[in-house]
Amino acid sequence: MKLVHNPGQLIAFVTFAAIVAGTPGPSNALLTAIGARVGILKGLASLLGQVTGMGAMLFASSLSCSPWSPCHAACPGWRSALCCSISS
Repeated sequence: MKLVHNPGQLIAFVTFAAIVAGTPGPSNALLTAIGARVGILKGLASLLGQVTGMGAMLFASSLSCSPWSPCHAACPGWRSALCCSISS
């Protein structure tokens, strides 16, 4: 089983992973600002909202990969999400 097809893919992946790991996203910046402004305990409501929102987005995106998805019959397996995004 060959995981990396060429060294260019590995370099691109490592570069992307280093950039993403080293920079804060908008959610982290917002939580930092809210925590600095109102305190940690009052900022927990914002944290709960962001965690709930991210979970809802991940759940919604996973539905296209499920066996009961209308796209699953056309493209079974992990390609169903890609097929749905291209065909719609």
